Amino acid sequence: MSQISGLIQQYGLLVVFGAVLLSRVGLPVPAFPVLLTAAAMTPGSPTGLVLAGTAGGLIADLGWFAASRRYGRSLLSFLCKVSISPDSCVRQTESVYARLGDLSLVLGKTMPGIGLISTALAGIAGMSVARFTALNFLGELLSSL
Repeated sequence: MSQISGLIQQYGLLVVFGAVLLSRVGLPVPAFPVLLTAAAMTPGSPTGLVLAGTAGGLIADLGWFAASRRYGRSLLSFLCKVSISPDSCVRQTESVYARLGDLSLVLGKTMPGIGLISTALAGIAGMSVARFTALNFLGELLSSL
């Protein structure tokens, strides 16, 4: 934990941005401990912290969204192959997306295993970039609070 706090002291919100970005890309980076440590070290208003985390998540999700628009269901299949429960991954996520629709982008950020897959499904479904960005921003913002 002292290594994380040292990095935050030295590089500030760039560490939060990078940790969230790398975590949302799919790398095993501990974004949650970084966010907690930064929150404990940030006196006063956490606005910068929330914006840094939101920006990192939004950029990563825009990348997954663009990739899913380009590669479609093959990307979704790949994501499910590397998930914890590959057998039910696509079926469960499509079920959540069918029930919640675009709202799954907002709520999925707080539900483990749904966020990334709902991002890919939004790209496959042909959602506009503007609508995706707005809904995803809202979800990222809510998950950062």
